[in-house]
Amino acid sequence: MGAFVDHLEAVTLLARSADIRYLRVARGPIIATGRLGDPAALVLHRMADAGRVGFPVAVEMTDAEGTKVAEMTVHWVLRRQTPERHEEEGRQVILIR
Repeated sequence: MGAFVDHLEAVTLLARSADIRYLRVARGPIIATGRLGDPAALVLHRMADAGRVGFPVAVEMTDAEGTKVAEMTVHWVLRRQTPERHEEEGRQVILIR
């Protein structure tokens, strides 16, 4: 999500599904690191062309010693927000939701 933070007013980011695989028993704090399969700029370009795009994010979870304890893939959908138009007191207002 951090890769798209500068665009959150114009797009909607939805988690469609996630798959997780546990590798070891985790104890203590867990650090999760996610990586886009494609650069964020390419994902945004595809969304601009099609209106919406799906993409995976691979997540690796490690314990305090750096041992990988789980891995996950989150499948996201990024879509362009569509303006909602209506009249308000004689003027046209465009709402982005």
